[in-house]
Parts: sequence; structure tokens; C-alpha cells
Amino acid sequence: MQNGANETANSTAHSISADFLTGSTEIGLDRIRTRLLDITNRNKLLNFRHSPASSLRVVDVSIDAVFQHLRDTEKLAFLAVPKPDVGGGEVPPAKDFADELGWNTSFDLSKGNNSAVSLPVLCYHEHLDTLSRKIASAAKTAIEESGANMLYLVFGFLEWYESDDSKQPHLAPLVALPVTIERITSHHCGLRAETGTF
Repeated sequence: MQNGANETANSTAHSISADFLTGSTEIGLDRIRTRLLDITNRNKLLNFRHSPASSLRVVDVSIDAVFQHLRDTEKLAFLAVPKPDVGGGEVPPAKDFADELGWNTSFDLSKGNNSAVSLPVLCYHEHLDTLSRKIASAAKTAIEESGANMLYLVFGFLEWYESDDSKQPHLAPLVALPVTIERITSHHCGLRAETGTF
């Protein structure tokens, strides 16, 4: 009985950082922090990459108004680029047609206090419907498996470089608001901020 207890104690001791055993608590805690916090470029909070297959980028709307609406628990619907009637011809990319319609297609959103009634995105309705369902499904799976919401609307990115001579920019989210995607009608979906997050 005593031998078993000793074996358990020894196996526990071996799993502890050697720095603790030599009395260097500060170094031991730093090693633990490094294990818990991923500070490599794999961390999306330090190096986010916009993937057209797993994210939606909003254009032509006031960033302040969007934040205010969602913070006040109001829903905002996505607005797809209306599909042009090309009479059997080739449909132009959504961004090109949005430019023709006069949309501001820059990803640098304005900071004015204009009202926000929708979230314009640079894709046609069919693509928006498919992509929003995919994102909503992935978010639901994450909640079921981990109990945590992994879906966020990001307001602004910090551009940074690993060194002074690096030409590769990295983007780190500045403000991230937890949201959910909901079906508003059979043809439209929108965002709602998660309750209890403020």
C-alpha cells in the first residue's frame, strides 16, 4: 500500500516542471504560462487570416453604429450584393458589381455615427446563404463540444510585423464581440450579440 502511494507521488513529481523542484518558482511559472498561451503565428488572436471559406467581411457601414446596435442586443441582417441580370452572360465578381452599384467596398470601415440597418457583404445571395450556414454550423458544433462560443465579429485589426525589415504583415483583432448567426427568414440571416457579455 505504501509502495503504491510512493509510486503515485513520484509519477506526479516527474510531471512537474524541474524548475519548481530546484526552487525556481518564477521560471517555473513562466514555463507554464508559455504552455498555456500560444504566442506563435498559429494563434488567430495574433495572426488572423481572412479566409473566404470561413469568414465574412463587412463593407460600406459605420463601425460605430454596428457595434452600438449589437451591443444594444439588436439584430442586424446580412445584405448580399444583388445579382445582376446579365441575360445568360457571365456574372461579374460580387465586388466588381458592388463597385458599379456605388458601394464602398473598402474593408476600412468608417467611424461615423450613421445608422446601421444591415451588414453589407461582398457576395451574392447564394454564396452568402451557403457560407453563413457553414459558419453557423461550425459555431454550433464548437458550443456543443467545448461549451464556448467561438464565433466573433471583429472590429478592427492591428497590423504588426515580426521585425523592422519584415514585409509580411500580421493582423491581430482589436475588439471581438461574441455573436450568433440566426435565420431571420428562409432567405435571410443575421447577427445577434451574445447576451450577458457586457
